Amino acid sequence: MSDLTQSPFSKLLRNPMGLGVMAIVILLIFASTFAVVPETRQGLVLRLGKADRIVNGYKPTETFGATGAGLIAKIPFFEDIVWIDKRILDVDMDPQQVLSTDQLRLNVDAYA
Repeated sequence: MSDLTQSPFSKLLRNPMGLGVMAIVILLIFASTFAVVPETRQGLVLRLGKADRIVNGYKPTETFGATGAGLIAKIPFFEDIVWIDKRILDVDMDPQQVLSTDQLRLNVDAYA
């Protein structure tokens, strides 16, 4: 068989450098397509900078282990995921005046 009748793909398969480049390209596409959502996080999927969907969102009635965590697919290079930790819940209290034991007024601004 002559070089003219062989397809460019068959030439690429015979070249070890070409195989390596092709494997790296396939690995990059695979890595940018799939993401693992942990149980303790929720993800906001942004499509071209705009919010598209929420993955593993918080629902107070769900039991741990029955949420939407796991492997998800996204459109590579068009969708991005912003991770939000579901374990962090902050409470910011309004400033209050409190009397101390020696009858001094203290302004207390607390958060938890």
